[in-house]
Amino acid sequence: MKKKKICFVGELNSVHLQKWVNYFKNSNFFDVFVISASKVSSPDVPYTYYDEFIPGWFRKFPVVPKLTFLLKIFLLKRFLRKLNPDIIHIHQLGSFGVLFGLTNYHPMIVSTWGSDIIDDASHTKLGKKKREVLLRADLITATSNFLARETEKFVGETKKIEVVPFGVDVKIFDGYKVKHQGINIGFYKHLKEKYGPKYLIKAINLIKNKHKNIHVFIAGKGEQREELKNLAKNIAVDHLIEFIGWLPPEKLIKYYRITDIVAMPSVLESETFGVAAVEASAMGLPVIASNVGGVSEVVKNGETGILIEPKKIDSLAEAISKLVENKSMRVKMGKAGRKFVKETYNWNNNTQIMENLYRCL
Repeated sequence: MKKKKICFVGELNSVHLQKWVNYFKNSNFFDVFVISASKVSSPDVPYTYYDEFIPGWFRKFPVVPKLTFLLKIFLLKRFLRKLNPDIIHIHQLGSFGVLFGLTNYHPMIVSTWGSDIIDDASHTKLGKKKREVLLRADLITATSNFLARETEKFVGETKKIEVVPFGVDVKIFDGYKVKHQGINIGFYKHLKEKYGPKYLIKAINLIKNKHKNIHVFIAGKGEQREELKNLAKNIAVDHLIEFIGWLPPEKLIKYYRITDIVAMPSVLESETFGVAAVEASAMGLPVIASNVGGVSEVVKNGETGILIEPKKIDSLAEAISKLVENKSMRVKMGKAGRKFVKETYNWNNNTQIMENLYRCL
């Protein structure tokens, strides 16, 4: 049986898209091709960088926004006709995804990721184009019920939106722990304002005298790194905080193994899912998270973790203290979290949902 060709459109440097690509490239039923918004140093799948099929003469073309936009769509259509995929799957509906969506190639799947929907509105100039693409799509998916409702604001009830969670591999995030001293608290997000890392640092300042056995791992990269380091130093908690930078999943897992509590003090509704919370729960760790966006779908308050109001440093500090002081609560929440993830956010089950959707098309 001839394999069907899926053309993924998105940012191949994103670990989220890489997970989808890596799963389907090993499929017995599908071949994978990727059109990436940026260059990738060592891709292990057939891919092309967006700029590579834009001719040199086009770059010298006078900047006439509307005409330039139409020419880009024409060139993309020509490329897709040559590639001739059976399915085009757009991951994240930014300006790059919108361009491909307006080629009107079918069948077309659009997967909204969060900020592409939450950070825009259907009445803005770009929002109107996003709405047009979503209405043209043969299938729309979202990672959470919350994001599905937000996406529905663009299309009304004219389109059914399938929820396909972005789960974790429970064989990798296996719940195995390594014995260690003290209580380790992990922040495993990008160092951006919307994820609230400064609130964690300030909360640690409130409890540093009460709990002298705590240590904080702050992973990720982002524009706030130096600002956060300075903040930690200025309020004299830098000796309790270790900035470990961005780590690939196989290295990050080593830190999860010596973590006792995971903090996710996000401040914006664009936190539509919360992969870090799912990873933490899969590892059998309690999660303290802000009750924003779709986070309440992945953190069950009082069962798998504690939900707090965003930007409330006192509440965050209180929740951390509560878990630091109560090992049995940490263990109970951790067990419930792993069970919850295995039932709902098992990556193998989530990919099967997507595969079945491909087959339906």
